[in-house]
Amino acid sequence: MDEALRAAAIVCAKYGLIVSVLALLYGLRRFLHAWELWSLVAGAATAAAITFLAGHSVHHVRPFVSLHVVPPIPHAADNGFPSDHSVAAAYIAAWLWFYDKPGALLASAAALAIGCARVYCLLHLPSDVAAGFLIGALPGIFAAAVSRRTSPRAGAADV
Repeated sequence: MDEALRAAAIVCAKYGLIVSVLALLYGLRRFLHAWELWSLVAGAATAAAITFLAGHSVHHVRPFVSLHVVPPIPHAADNGFPSDHSVAAAYIAAWLWFYDKPGALLASAAALAIGCARVYCLLHLPSDVAAGFLIGALPGIFAAAVSRRTSPRAGAADV
């Protein structure tokens, strides 16, 4: 394994969500109406609920468990479906596309890096990450779209 790639994957897999959160904070730098912030929270709660239900409906053995290897990041040998990190990163990225394009671009790049890194580090199967992206992005898109259409400031936050 190339040590530079391995080190980068470990950093992305462990700390990539920090970049997503910073992108969200960057996107929130402008005052948003309470309704828009409510959509952020309600959509996140929806994504969390879907993640919980999906995790209790589908079980995927983590790759490091099935391969009988120690992953580069210490991790429990629990259910790998869906990737919680991918859900959170995709939710932030999808929601931001409606409010702040530069922040959304950064969050989208972070989400992709997180997903690839978690597969590379044998923490998830590609299908766990893909499901996480869908479970995160769909509520993010729906919450932001509804908020943009119904907000008293509809269209005011365009970049």
